Amino acid sequence: MRLLLLFGGGGLMLAALFLWFKPEPSAMPEATVGAAAPTSIVPDIVVEHAPPDEKPQALVLTLSLQQGVPEGGVPVESLVQGRRVVIRVTGDARDELHLHGYDLSAELHPGQVAEIAFDATVAGRFELESHHAHQVIAVLEVTPR
Repeated sequence: MRLLLLFGGGGLMLAALFLWFKPEPSAMPEATVGAAAPTSIVPDIVVEHAPPDEKPQALVLTLSLQQGVPEGGVPVESLVQGRRVVIRVTGDARDELHLHGYDLSAELHPGQVAEIAFDATVAGRFELESHHAHQVIAVLEVTPR
């Protein structure tokens, strides 16, 4: 509906501008007097309905820390807003994990899996940090739908 109003309003504005700025018939060259005004063609608007939202699989991020540093480097994971995220971390030392922006945390104990699970409802770039080691261990980039 808005699109129709936009095209209709745009068409009216173009017609008004044409009438306002069109030259007088006496000022027009002889060959163009009485020529038809140009017309504009507005294409048909096609609206495709997407299938019902299917919940995508959860993003599972598994990290292993050695002395507070992730093996293989700091991963940067990109995902679309609304997706489920499960972060599983094992390490060789006791620490506290904190996901900035979502304010979620988990206790890490040597040899055990610490898990943070949530729905990524907020878009942005978020760091997962080990507090005792003061180390960024992962980055999540959540893009808007």
